[in-house]
Amino acid sequence: TVAGARGETSRNGKVYHLVDTPGCYSLTAHSTEEEIARDYLCFGKPDAVILVCDATALERNLNLVLQTLELCPNCVLCVNLMDEAKRKAEQREHELDVKQTKLMEKTRETANGIIENARFKSAQLLNELEDMKKQLNAENAAKLAKIGLSILDAEGGCAMTAKQRYRPREILATALFLSLALSVVFSAVRLIQAPAEQPETGGHVKVKSDYLLMLTQCVLGLVVLSLPSAIARRWRLDIPHFIYILYYVFLYCAVFLGEVFSFYYLVPHWDSILHFFSGAMLASLGFILVDLLNREERVRVQLSPLFVSLFAFCFALAAGAVWEIYEYTCDTALRLNMQKYQTEAGVALVGRAALRDTMKDIILDALAALLVAAIGYFGIRKKQRDSLTITKEAS
Repeated sequence: TVAGARGETSRNGKVYHLVDTPGCYSLTAHSTEEEIARDYLCFGKPDAVILVCDATALERNLNLVLQTLELCPNCVLCVNLMDEAKRKAEQREHELDVKQTKLMEKTRETANGIIENARFKSAQLLNELEDMKKQLNAENAAKLAKIGLSILDAEGGCAMTAKQRYRPREILATALFLSLALSVVFSAVRLIQAPAEQPETGGHVKVKSDYLLMLTQCVLGLVVLSLPSAIARRWRLDIPHFIYILYYVFLYCAVFLGEVFSFYYLVPHWDSILHFFSGAMLASLGFILVDLLNREERVRVQLSPLFVSLFAFCFALAAGAVWEIYEYTCDTALRLNMQKYQTEAGVALVGRAALRDTMKDIILDALAALLVAAIGYFGIRKKQRDSLTITKEAS
């Protein structure tokens, strides 16, 4: 199989969607065919995975079996060519924490057995893993360690590997939460103590409006901190980890460094750098949303590269416009200076000078989104050409 094949079957009133991916021996892809299989296992969110292994060379597939178990605990191991293995007198011991199905020939009974085995439940699987862990001895663990694999912990299973994978993200989220929480306390205390207006003796000091802006931004940062995770859970989206990391870094730079430590005034072009960064990040998120739509089984639609790039560009630009509306609303209602229409000393800007910050932010958002959209467009076109070439060669 060079390209993935799809089909449907029904059993006991339920419809099962079957996806046949190209063959591979590891999730470390070395060819386009292996990349197709890897991408579906990692991002296709299958409910269950059926792994077909050759009984005459089973050790060749152990790597893929355990890697797949870390991604999807509902796995069925189908050991094919058992009759051939018996003829060659190759008796092997299998102590893997998955259900096994022997495939002698293509029969309806065999297919029904696979479907039944595929209907795992998480609670049953965890119990089986716990029992299997007790049975594994030191010799088996050493064999697996030699080929660079690890035995899953029965109490954590896939979740333990996921926690290790999410650790940098969790560390950043925790550090950002603590920073913003302490900033909320600090700005609230200073809001009470600070003067309402600049002193007549001269010299610039922060007044209540400055600390009110700091408090507002920090509280908002705490509110939106868990927004990506909430969206991912609500709509069952698989948002890449780098988007989370970029999001947390942006919040840290924009709120904690920008407002609390006054980087907007101390560091030249700090606001411009953040707006360009956010425009690129939002455009990347737009590509991811369309890619998730294309992968959705219930929505059978394939969008053109031009439309996907246009959507990503418009998505980033619209998000930037919504942010400017938010800043204008807060400035009007709370008499803040989020749009930087006045200097740090409180001197109001006039005319085009007052509009410069807002228009500069929108233009930077547009330029960053346009750059990412162009890169994404050519990337999608290249991937489509490669897939078409492989399909023609296969036919």
